[in-house]
Amino acid sequence: MAGIHSKFSQLVTHPIFAGINFAGSIVLFYATDLFYFAMAEHTGHELMNLHFLLTGYIFALNMIDGDPLPRRAAYPIRWCCCWPR
Repeated sequence: MAGIHSKFSQLVTHPIFAGINFAGSIVLFYATDLFYFAMAEHTGHELMNLHFLLTGYIFALNMIDGDPLPRRAAYPIRWCCCWPR
């Protein structure tokens, strides 16, 4: 519980930070030279996979009520983001 309620965890799992990180990292990744690094080097590709896996997990963690978090998005936001289209 100390790790969940640490300052780092509070920052990373904050709904606004998680949303910006989820959407912004895709744009920054494909618009910079990081994409070429990930395609040319095996290490870059593995780091890309790890990053997108963790950001997707943290974003989904905020939208799905399951694990304890210091902050969680409000119900209307979670409903709007997870509603099937």
